[in-house]
Parts: sequence; C-alpha cells; structure tokens
Amino acid sequence: MAAARNLRTALIFGGFISMVGAAFYPIYFRPLMRLEEYHSAGFLHF
Repeated sequence: MAAARNLRTALIFGGFISMVGAAFYPIYFRPLMRLEEYHSAGFLHF
C-alpha cells in the first residue's frame, strides 16, 4: 500500500513540475534558443 501512495505522490509532483515547465517554455527558454528571431523583432535589447 505504501508503494501505491508513493507512486501517486510522485505522479502528482511530476505533473505539477511538467505544467510549470510547459508554462515557462515559451516565456524563457524559446527566446534563448531562437535569439536571432527575437533580436530581429526587437524583443531583446542587449
């Protein structure tokens, strides 16, 4: 019974972390991976 509870807890936390990652991907990681696209559009100023 304890293994099922641990698995459920791991799945809940894993889902939460996945949702946070999916929310931050377009905000933070996509501009870092496509710098030339964002520089030409004028979104990044450095």
